[in-house]
Amino acid sequence: MNISRIAVLTLGLLAGASAGAENRASVPSPADGRVTFDYQIYFGGLNVMQLGVDVGMSPDAYDVTARVQTVGFAGFVAPWKSVATSEGNIDAGRIEPRQHRVSGEYRGNTRTTAIDFDDNGEVAAVALHPPPGQGPNDQVPEALRRGAIDPPSALFALTRLMAQDGRCEGRMRVFDGRRRYDVVLGDRGRETLAANDYSAYHGTAIRCDFQFEPIVSEYVAQPDHKRRFRSGRAWFAEIVPGRPVVPVRLEIDGDYAQTLVHLSELPRTLAASR
Repeated sequence: MNISRIAVLTLGLLAGASAGAENRASVPSPADGRVTFDYQIYFGGLNVMQLGVDVGMSPDAYDVTARVQTVGFAGFVAPWKSVATSEGNIDAGRIEPRQHRVSGEYRGNTRTTAIDFDDNGEVAAVALHPPPGQGPNDQVPEALRRGAIDPPSALFALTRLMAQDGRCEGRMRVFDGRRRYDVVLGDRGRETLAANDYSAYHGTAIRCDFQFEPIVSEYVAQPDHKRRFRSGRAWFAEIVPGRPVVPVRLEIDGDYAQTLVHLSELPRTLAASR
């Protein structure tokens, strides 16, 4: 099981419903309260990770913080934790990312990403630790970064689109600092999710199938990674009135087993608890 690979995809999909940046001076503070979503992540039937997503949104700004860590036996044999943050502006309905930060630690080794965007929403600066290598698949050319946004901002834009027309479809250009990939979306209509012991949500949801298409990636040149965790299904529902729909269940296909993600608790309004 590749913990970091699963986490990258999970964060990219779920943090899009929400990362709170450490420096918010450039973005207006969301004024309508904050909400936290809690998820549990299962691989091969085992609970391997937990994820908390903190969302803030106002009419002209958004920010999202996603915190994930391994738990149980996975936390013992593969201790891993990460915090991903994104923030940006909302201009006439258009998402304009401002900055994206990721800080992760795996078995004592730290890995960080910092992406800053210019006033047009284009990538302006990237800082990576450890730095990328010199191979053809280690760095993303500047030309391929154009028009791409960070994973949380991409999914934030998707949830707003789904809230407007109730559909999930299209292609999103994504850049996470080390990988450039497209996410191809396919709407599968509404389905009724049955209650179970893992998920806090049951009821009607929009099913959205997705396919990752690597453009430039450290995984592209490695045959054993070509098929792993490249497709799946997500179910979105409106569980906080007046806010965009959010993922309530997620299935990511793998070579050996599926990764399952469940909303484990109904969202908490942080403003009410302070």
